[in-house]
Amino acid sequence: MINVQLRGDKRIREALRHAEGKLSDMGGLMRSLANLQYQSTVRNFEKESFDGEKWPELAESTQHSMITEGSERGAANILRPTGRHIFQRISQSSTRDEARVKCNQGWAFAHNFGIPMPQGWQMPQRTFLGISDEDEESIANAIDAYVERALSQ
Repeated sequence: MINVQLRGDKRIREALRHAEGKLSDMGGLMRSLANLQYQSTVRNFEKESFDGEKWPELAESTQHSMITEGSERGAANILRPTGRHIFQRISQSSTRDEARVKCNQGWAFAHNFGIPMPQGWQMPQRTFLGISDEDEESIANAIDAYVERALSQ
């Protein structure tokens, strides 16, 4: 455990109070982080992968049903075959202390995490929401830049 005690140096206490005041409104940072994660999620759909791992291909039966439903895309655009696709339901929001990217399509979790289905088969995991190693680095850089800007004002 590290314990720091400041005795008598008024300048240090004032500098710390100043820093605390500058860093108390995190709304701008949270908007930035929500946008970073939203853009990362969009890239996951474009690349059909997460953290460098390609999504499993669609089953042949799924590809066939997509074509018979009028889609000419076949295996292209996994998770985006119809007007009700998951990608259209991705949104971002932020508050003073929270950054959020979510999908309000009820069955999206089944694709994101992969789950056993009642028919006896396994929905393959195709992660689109999450924080990758690259995202962690982007988030850390955004936080560093925010703190540096706030404290230099």
